[in-house]
Amino acid sequence: MNIQHKTLILWSEKDRSAPQSLLDGATDTVPLAQIALIPGAGHWAAQENPDFVNHTLLNFLQAGAAHSSSS
Repeated sequence: MNIQHKTLILWSEKDRSAPQSLLDGATDTVPLAQIALIPGAGHWAAQENPDFVNHTLLNFLQAGAAHSSSS
């Protein structure tokens, strides 16, 4: 199974329950994925580093909106 859409994968840098090794092969399944490691965050990334999460989400969504409005 492959997902052929632009996809944002937010992943916490220090989440013990979901280690970064789980990302191995992610771009094989989701070739258009953009992976963003959330610095210093554990399992509660949106609470631990909200500025990074918000900035990354907004940039991803704005890039998609700009692309769709120009097509």
